[in-house]
Amino acid sequence: MLRDILSFYLKISPEDVRFSKNEYGKPFILNESKESIYFNLSHSNNCVALAISNTSSVGIDIEYFNRDIEINSIIDYYFSKKKKIPILF
Repeated sequence: MLRDILSFYLKISPEDVRFSKNEYGKPFILNESKESIYFNLSHSNNCVALAISNTSSVGIDIEYFNRDIEINSIIDYYFSKKKKIPILF
């Protein structure tokens, strides 16, 4: 599926999408197309997130949220008041 999505943006066939990894293990496209795209993929439990950009490197991370954990106590311990604002529930 990833190859199909990226091939759409690169305007090439899925078979022509080639991958490599940088020194940190982050995958990138070995691209002979005129189009340039950057992507990042994250998965956790049954969820997948894909970020794609044509201008700069992107990153995305998702984690399965266990509702049995008291998340507010974790947030209070690890985040400043300013950093708590953008956390989504």
